[in-house]
Amino acid sequence: LGPTRTLVLMDGRRLPFSDASSPAVDLNTVPSLMVERIETIAGGASAVYGSEAISGVVNFVMKKEQDGLELDLQGGISERGDGEEGRYGFNWGKKYFDDKLSILVGGEYASQDKIMQKDRSAFIPGVRRNNLITPQPIVPGTRSNITPFATFQLTGGALGTARAVTRDVRDNGLSIVRLSAACSTATVQPTCQDESLYFTGELNALQGKSDRAVIRSYVDYKITDTWHAFIDASYVKANGYGIFQPAFSSAAGGGTMPVVLRGDNAYLNGGGATASQLRAEWLAAGKTFTTGSTAQVGKFWSEFGGRDVKSSREQTRVAGGFAGKFETFGRDVNVDGYAQYSRLDGTTTSYNVPQVARVQQATDAVLLNGQVVCRDAGARAAGCVPWDLIN
Repeated sequence: LGPTRTLVLMDGRRLPFSDASSPAVDLNTVPSLMVERIETIAGGASAVYGSEAISGVVNFVMKKEQDGLELDLQGGISERGDGEEGRYGFNWGKKYFDDKLSILVGGEYASQDKIMQKDRSAFIPGVRRNNLITPQPIVPGTRSNITPFATFQLTGGALGTARAVTRDVRDNGLSIVRLSAACSTATVQPTCQDESLYFTGELNALQGKSDRAVIRSYVDYKITDTWHAFIDASYVKANGYGIFQPAFSSAAGGGTMPVVLRGDNAYLNGGGATASQLRAEWLAAGKTFTTGSTAQVGKFWSEFGGRDVKSSREQTRVAGGFAGKFETFGRDVNVDGYAQYSRLDGTTTSYNVPQVARVQQATDAVLLNGQVVCRDAGARAAGCVPWDLIN
């Protein structure tokens, strides 16, 4: 049933949900130093609370008073010198007016830094199964024909009949390299290990990045020996950072940035050693230098950077109420009531997401009146600048 069917309370009062897409409560919004104890009610007995409590009820019973200052400082780092984590909390409380007024303030800040897969040799290249044979042996992780420096899928076909080439940037130079049979299929085979290709794991994160801060105050005033009033207020600010690969063109066609190279591309038919080499492979694959003759481009568009995402949340909660008891007809009557206001604001920002149409227009370059320009006349009028994928 999960967290969406678990009711979370603080001192018996409902906590607001922590994300617009789910009614679940993020327990990180509760400052740990202010928790006195946690009460739980199991699934069956909690159904009286309604459908959101079918899994159970969790009630955080918080500290109401304290005299003095309490600190909690924690930190850590991986043995590789990355992935720093820290959590820093405090509690301060004091009583006034002959202990009638009690003030308690507490807060917590926590952060976690990213860990990239390329910084762990065990994950580059990693391992996979070779599903071309039975039984399937474990083999090193496969290289990808989606690279930051572009591959060109010249023909399709099964293993051994496909033809693909890549722009090789090793040794500080450029050249066109024909891929092996295992790497030439639109989706590489499990044995693809061409050194001119790329391990895409170098772009992945093993651990994301996040930080959060929460502050809470509780004020209680004893009106009489049996009646008291309170105010409970808190504020939470949390940021999460997702680390993702750049936009990519798939050698099989598609991806987040689908791009093709056409036979009449100005850079394909221009000067330079790599263009000359690619033209030779183009002809060998039976293609012509015309608009209708195309090759799928496999590329990570690292020029734009990773498609990282930042999610930010701000949560405010204020509750005020009273509690007390009186005697009537020989019985004690307990009375309590409260009013609560809560608000959640959130934003999600996506970085480095290119406009697909503009990249497609820029890479579709032709020769016009002796100049290399974007093929689309409307794009040229809007300032399109041709993009060379070859040299």
